[in-house]
Amino acid sequence: MLPRSLEWIGRRAFFQTSNLIKVDFESNSQLYSIDGGAFADSNLEWIRFPASLRIIGIGAFGGTNLIEIEQEEGSNLEIINSNTFRDSNNLLSFIIPISVIYVSSFAFHGWGSHQTIYVEGRSELAGVVVVNHNATIVWNWSASTQI
Repeated sequence: MLPRSLEWIGRRAFFQTSNLIKVDFESNSQLYSIDGGAFADSNLEWIRFPASLRIIGIGAFGGTNLIEIEQEEGSNLEIINSNTFRDSNNLLSFIIPISVIYVSSFAFHGWGSHQTIYVEGRSELAGVVVVNHNATIVWNWSASTQI
């Protein structure tokens, strides 16, 4: 469990870490940013994004063993950079919260037809996340809809 006071996870902080499987944060976390490559090519399988998270850096979770990402209610996520979830083949879905204002066209690079990207509540991001993958995109998705 990472401490509430942690505001930033630096570039390549857990890059290629083989023993880190699960990452969680204390309640009322102050985490603002996960930098580029922070968990890339690691054995990470599960993470909970705190509501305070605003920026996910380039390739932060690229090539991980992620199976599930839980997002705390009231997400403030704004930016999902290039290659954020590159080749995360075990992750079957990701919800882009309504708070997101920018998604790189390469954020989901390498995703296959067995994966789904849910865009919460609106479609202003149309044309941004539709290239460089074969994943299904569900526009205007709402939490009341079952995944």
